[in-house]
Amino acid sequence: MSTAPANATSHAPETGTYQSPDGVAIAWELHRPVGEAKGLVVIAHGVAEHSGRYRHVADALVAAGYAVMIPDHRGHGRSGGARVFVKRFKEYVDDLHGVIGLAKSKVRASKVFLVGHSMGGLIALETVLAYPNAVDGLVLSSPGLGTAIAVPAWKDGLGKIMSKVWPGLAIPTGIPASVVSRDPAVVAAYESDPLVTKKATARWYTEFVAAQADANARALEVKMPLLVLAAGADKLTSTRAIERWFPQVASTDKTLMPYPALYHEVFNEPEKDVVIGDVVRWLDARSA
Repeated sequence: MSTAPANATSHAPETGTYQSPDGVAIAWELHRPVGEAKGLVVIAHGVAEHSGRYRHVADALVAAGYAVMIPDHRGHGRSGGARVFVKRFKEYVDDLHGVIGLAKSKVRASKVFLVGHSMGGLIALETVLAYPNAVDGLVLSSPGLGTAIAVPAWKDGLGKIMSKVWPGLAIPTGIPASVVSRDPAVVAAYESDPLVTKKATARWYTEFVAAQADANARALEVKMPLLVLAAGADKLTSTRAIERWFPQVASTDKTLMPYPALYHEVFNEPEKDVVIGDVVRWLDARSA
């Protein structure tokens, strides 16, 4: 998840849809800098949210000279598909890979970077595992490698059973908006945003858990430049899971950037300008 007010950008983004292999329309928006882009950044948002809530991040990256493509995952935002539902997690992965290819066809850039937040971080990880040559660098914000809140046994059991007999059953996420950010304006915007979904399906749950296990088991296969942003006060994603996973990553260019006091959505905390600045500096050092 990520939560920023859907503020208008300082530039008019190009918008469109990407037709997924199975016919789902994936909405996207492309933000371009003035002149030639020093690099291309594709952002994968978190569960139950949408691309519009990353426009402030796009604005900052565009100001720094980067082109930014942000899709809505299937079942999210303006994209097609049943809300927060996938038959297989790989549907997210293949959609994102297709959008990356589309972005490359639209923007001339020597370096391409993938930024993923929360579930989007897990999708980004699974994407580089499936398509290792798709991007040149990876930035993960509070990646969904583990959960900070234990799922009640009854809900876990219900999700597993219903994933087989009623996969589209929508179950409330139970995530209070207050845990996403310490900024009251962000919390209020999250609660009132009509494109933010408050439920997830049974099949989505089991596919998400399976993808977590896969990503954790394959850390040695991650060899590209990597930046991980870890929120020390995260009440949704397990920071300990991130810290266990990170040393196993095979990349020789990897950085774990801790923010001890920040909540889950580091891009939407009061210190967001510091966080985004850290990301820009990391990108600049690898796109020169």
